[in-house]
Amino acid sequence: MTVAGLPSLAVVMQHMSLRSPAIYPLDMYDATFDIDPSDFSLGIRVRDSGASLPEVTGFDRLTSRRVYIADGTWLELRIDGATIIEDAYQLASMIFHLVTEEQASLSTAVRVSLERLQELLAQRRGLSLSVEVGLWGELFVLQRLITTVGLFPALQAWQGPQGGEHDFTLDAQDLEVKTTTSERRQHHITHLTQLEPVMDRPLWLISVQITRSTGIGSRTLLEQIEATRHVLGPYREQFDTLLTDVLKIPSVPDPWSTRWRLRSEPALFPVTSAFPGLTRAALDGAGFDIARLTAVEQSIDLGGWPTSVANPSFWPTNFSSSRRDLA
Repeated sequence: MTVAGLPSLAVVMQHMSLRSPAIYPLDMYDATFDIDPSDFSLGIRVRDSGASLPEVTGFDRLTSRRVYIADGTWLELRIDGATIIEDAYQLASMIFHLVTEEQASLSTAVRVSLERLQELLAQRRGLSLSVEVGLWGELFVLQRLITTVGLFPALQAWQGPQGGEHDFTLDAQDLEVKTTTSERRQHHITHLTQLEPVMDRPLWLISVQITRSTGIGSRTLLEQIEATRHVLGPYREQFDTLLTDVLKIPSVPDPWSTRWRLRSEPALFPVTSAFPGLTRAALDGAGFDIARLTAVEQSIDLGGWPTSVANPSFWPTNFSSSRRDLA
């Protein structure tokens, strides 16, 4: 996509190679585009009309601020392109297109453009955002289990990305891990078996809430993987096999990776007959022909739903202490 007045990628690359800074005014849009070779960044400024600053929490390569100069106040977004200038330019182009052609606010343009860029990057690395979030949460739970049941039993219990009936199969019970980026404990259930106990084995749903962050304790998925590998020690090879048999995990950090941290302490819910959600048994009991249901997806909101009164034996009693042990 092209925007009138926006320099081409070739021109941007030339400025970077010659160490020649430049500002391109886009007067018809009341905006500017600047190139700063000193730190390989690109800048977007639009006139401040009272709108909110773009939300870029969790993206190390992005910063936003209000800039006060002689002719007024501007909203500025800076994009660090030191690693991949092509991706930085593509993001800038998408943002300018939305601001100029669709009259979107800078905040909206940044949000939509980041979503589109992440979709493109997900296709490139074969890993969707939902898979990334889900795997981040499962690895978090694996790290916690290591502190209670031990290295090998915890790894042996994890079914890995290829999945099983449930995410973890311990000696006497099963665990289903659901990770959400929502402010509420809203979870997406993709299979009828996810909320269905196997035989008479107790089933727990572990609700993990995460949020984008650049603060202390935040990790990208790759960092979460490396942290788990470090803890597993002699069982790293088995762990790597579980991952690489199914997923294309990048071997080097992705400059556009999202950093995540816990939004709240995980909640543990015993899955009983009263638990909200559809199962094969419930549908079969209601007279549905299960064989004709090729796919059933559901969303459940566990906000306010009663959790376990006491921590089960597999879950760390002193949560904060366990986190420090694995830091």
